[in-house]
Amino acid sequence: MKLSAPRTALSGLALTVAATALAQPLLAPAAQAAPDAPATGSARAGTGWLATQLTDGVIHNDQYDFDDYGLTVDIGISMDEVGGDQALVRQIRQAMASRVDSYVSDVDYGSPDNLYSGSLAKVLVFAQVSGAEPRAYGGYDLVAQVEDRVTTSGPSRGRLADRLGGADYANSFGQAFAARGLAVAGSPRAADVTDFLLKQQCSAGFFRIFFNSDPSAPDQGCADDRDGIDTDTTALVVSQLAKIPARSQEVDAAIAKAVDWLVSTQRADGSFVGSDFTPDPNTNSTGLAATALATTGRCEEAGRAAEWVSALQVGAEPASSPLAGEEGALPYSADALAAARTSGITVETRDQWRRATVQAVAGLASVRGSSSSLTVTST
Repeated sequence: MKLSAPRTALSGLALTVAATALAQPLLAPAAQAAPDAPATGSARAGTGWLATQLTDGVIHNDQYDFDDYGLTVDIGISMDEVGGDQALVRQIRQAMASRVDSYVSDVDYGSPDNLYSGSLAKVLVFAQVSGAEPRAYGGYDLVAQVEDRVTTSGPSRGRLADRLGGADYANSFGQAFAARGLAVAGSPRAADVTDFLLKQQCSAGFFRIFFNSDPSAPDQGCADDRDGIDTDTTALVVSQLAKIPARSQEVDAAIAKAVDWLVSTQRADGSFVGSDFTPDPNTNSTGLAATALATTGRCEEAGRAAEWVSALQVGAEPASSPLAGEEGALPYSADALAAARTSGITVETRDQWRRATVQAVAGLASVRGSSSSLTVTST
């Protein structure tokens, strides 16, 4: 049996590498309409390439010889968001049904009682969007399992926590998926989870990725003087919050503030940097930002971001090209694309290409002019 990747401090993340409320009538239709908008050829090419990376419905990492269940779930969620690949989403759903235990726990390492809250939250959302039964998927009642990982009292009320006998890698990525998944499920814990997530928004508007290291500390919120900017976390949180049904004014205000921050950090060419640790423009951060901006109705900014990403996408290459057969793939950066034009996508670099593509692909649906395929069917 192929084991999943060893757990690290970033376990459960889909990272590639290292205050005015927006009115509900405006935000809600944008959030609801986004999945139904026609995907561009660029977005479909991206999900098409991701489909070729699956082996029996699962991503296998040949460099380190393991099945990457987290990346597999990411691909399923992205394919659902882009649309048009529901058969592949169902294939991933079927393949993951027998592997949920390996993804959310340490069963493959002899510790089946260890549970990762972020993995549980993400697979809950995947079950919901893929048509699985969230309360009986892969042998788990995912709603109940995520609820059990929510702190119920004290200053950390609403905070996710791993069950690892000491270590805790819970973070805003998993918290965002939990807020969405529990809200869709109608869980009574959804409000607390969402409230704690909102505390992670810094005064500038961005969301930090890591919580206070001390869950018993009175202050569980963000302080800008200790937390650097984080485009990826902010964009992902916005996208998940926007999918919460019947959002509160507080949630919409947080979304609006985060979107304003994203817009203020967008570069003139449409691109985004990731964080203090990834200070250069990249497709991963820019694609995530494009998705968040489009979801909240900022179409012009989303379009510019999507076009920056699409300019780096691999097109139809001649048979003699090192990139032949990789149409639709997205590099992390222009440098990565240049290297691949010489050496192709190698065993050592393929994982980065997969992660860049899965994060950015939904944003490609925001290329300006993509609505031209819409037709009016009534007056």
